Amino acid sequence: MAHVNVDQYITTAQTAARVQRLNQAVLDLEVLPVIGGSGSGKRAFLEWWWQGGCADTEFAGDYPINSHEILLVRARHPGSSASVVSDVLTGLEVALKELERANMNGELPQPLMNPRTLRTQGQLSSLMRHTIKPLMDKLNPQAIVMLEAHYLDTPALHDLIELYAPTRRTSLRRPERGLILCGNTETTEKVATPFRKVLKTTGFTRAALPDAMVYAPLADRTEFAQIITRLVRQNLQAVPAEDLPMKEIAARFSEWTDKEWLLIRTLAYIADRCLGKQRGDEPRQFTRNVLECIEQTWVKRTKGTR
Repeated sequence: MAHVNVDQYITTAQTAARVQRLNQAVLDLEVLPVIGGSGSGKRAFLEWWWQGGCADTEFAGDYPINSHEILLVRARHPGSSASVVSDVLTGLEVALKELERANMNGELPQPLMNPRTLRTQGQLSSLMRHTIKPLMDKLNPQAIVMLEAHYLDTPALHDLIELYAPTRRTSLRRPERGLILCGNTETTEKVATPFRKVLKTTGFTRAALPDAMVYAPLADRTEFAQIITRLVRQNLQAVPAEDLPMKEIAARFSEWTDKEWLLIRTLAYIADRCLGKQRGDEPRQFTRNVLECIEQTWVKRTKGTR
């Protein structure tokens, strides 16, 4: 397996409803928090959605939207070198310039890393006023998607809200695009996590919290089994041996990875090596020997990381 192609096992029977919920939020100019625990695969899903899932009529139905209408930005853990707001605004600048380049060349925008940039408050104000806002007006993207939004602080969130519903001298303040905020948090409303506290600092995001989209496919036994089945059959191009039910494979993957998305990806690479080389177009056999090989490799790996 040359690479793990996420979209081959990220989709399940519930994917269409999620895509349509996201697309509808964009089309209706909503603020939509996408919440779930760490390791649930939220970021991978939104990246897949941005890279084409949003326009795929199999999932989007009657409400497809184009990838080049969406700005995808990632907040990062605040460090000593850059403030959160500096990181967010730099990411927006990079995403807007990439969108401008892609539009000029008739291409889809590519994901880019945000450089760490040290900027003073005056420089940030200038960046917002002279670069980001003019490009937003020129390119007019339908949505801003902020990954790792649990790192946002109040100043960064307020700048995002200003881009979501800009202050205009000649008209009342109103939303001009969708705003998707994807962050780690407990799904229960009773837990006051930092992400929830930040979202409660503006009227737009506070009103959106009750309608947040909860993303937790790995926590659902049925959907987790669908994901592992698709992983084995489509991504690994394998079929279970007659004496090895798919249910047992899913149970072992659940046990080994504790249903963590990144660990599932890592386990996919190990499974690929244990399955051996594929001959022609015939599917590989997922036997008990393969399962034992995966377990031994995984145990050795996890012991080495302790």
